[in-house]
Amino acid sequence: MYPAHEKIPINGRISILIEDAWIKQNEYASGRIQKGLLLAIDENDLSEEGIGFGAPILKVNHKAIFPGSAQITTVRDRDKTIVTVDYDLNLVERMTVKGNKIDNRAFYRMKKYLSCLHRECPCIRKMLTQASNTLRFYFDIETRFEEVTSFGIVRVLYVIHAGNILINVDTSRVKKYNCTGIMLMNEQGANYFDKYHDSSGLSLKGNAIGTWDETFADRASFEDTSHKFEFTMQKVAGAKLFRGRELVPGRLAWAGLAYSIPPDTTNFSYNIRLGVT
Repeated sequence: MYPAHEKIPINGRISILIEDAWIKQNEYASGRIQKGLLLAIDENDLSEEGIGFGAPILKVNHKAIFPGSAQITTVRDRDKTIVTVDYDLNLVERMTVKGNKIDNRAFYRMKKYLSCLHRECPCIRKMLTQASNTLRFYFDIETRFEEVTSFGIVRVLYVIHAGNILINVDTSRVKKYNCTGIMLMNEQGANYFDKYHDSSGLSLKGNAIGTWDETFADRASFEDTSHKFEFTMQKVAGAKLFRGRELVPGRLAWAGLAYSIPPDTTNFSYNIRLGVT
């Protein structure tokens, strides 16, 4: 058993980082969130703002509940590494103006509407992002995360072996009252993972990837074109698979794939394949 700060070699220059939320702090607001497994090449952490592989988010009405801490154990079994993470869902996103928290419900309803518009209308994404950046600058608006009463524990079991990460998610200890869905995030850094391709033949680069668009392909991949490395996930029955990437200097830098599973799901498994291109 090891502490919650470890580097696990995968093959060659590639490794996986496991870090507690209180260790993994950075300049991004998401640094407060407990991250899942992170990718590294040599000594270079590739996660940026991305919250790693297997990080759960609970959707409750118009709110998203994030993990703010975790109990992490790691054991080695011959050529396998087994990581168990008990994610505590106890963080919500808050907006501040000049350091003062915004508690207006209408404000957050509008924010949710604009976020949906951003996802569903690619033709106006650039305009919405520019408008958001301008408002943030002139009104000193920031995103922060605030600890709340826990919504429960999601246990995620990772089995790392032969370039694969087998992930099993147990949500049986989550309070699901008013829950509308569960997201399983698999994100790394946008400056590194700048190319998407899937088994349907679709290939997208940079901003063309979009923000959480559903993919119906059987297999989807994100590639770090500078290091010639990618991660790949499969479509899983009973879940929707989404792709996304956002890069706004100093604020957003994530790219990845996410499963959306129904709120009554208590157990869900999937695999991430790591490999060179």
